[in-house]
Amino acid sequence: MTPIERVSEKSRAFAILGVPRECTKSDLKSAYHQLAREKHPDQTEGSNEEFSRITGAYQYLKEHADELGIRDDKAVRPNPRMARPTVKPTETVFADDVIAECEALFDDTADIAQHVATRSHRTGRKLTYFVPSAAVIGQNMVVVSTGELVDHRHAHPRMLILDARDISGGLYQVPAAVCADIFPGARSVQIRFAS
Repeated sequence: MTPIERVSEKSRAFAILGVPRECTKSDLKSAYHQLAREKHPDQTEGSNEEFSRITGAYQYLKEHADELGIRDDKAVRPNPRMARPTVKPTETVFADDVIAECEALFDDTADIAQHVATRSHRTGRKLTYFVPSAAVIGQNMVVVSTGELVDHRHAHPRMLILDARDISGGLYQVPAAVCADIFPGARSVQIRFAS
């Protein structure tokens, strides 16, 4: 059989059974059974010739199913999106020596409200620092420990000066540029103040 005859035979078989080219083996089988019931010469007024064409088309597609890309129902296309591994959230309460190291950054003469984050919550690369005091009107100086991002054995305190107008509902979203500079590896960083 030449390639042109094979393509012609394949197209004819799909047309006779009335199934699309991307059908599954069960679609093929159910289409054949339905047509066979309708056109069977012993049960209905169908002709032997018509019934043999249906049977021949089904046999051809069944035998060449792998070549034609007709797949099993169970072998449905895999989902192209792979599930990301889930990371359990971690809650870190900073030790007293870490908090003391953070407080050492404050300048006693500053008239800016001074805050120290006492714990953090991390899910993947999303980080939230919790400050036990409320933000005040004007500027707020916040010191956070970035040790868990760089080296968990050291505190690595970092200072941020925030304007109260940028704090909404007790929550400050660190801008992406600052986040990349001060919090390496973090996708997003938030600072949550007490109410």
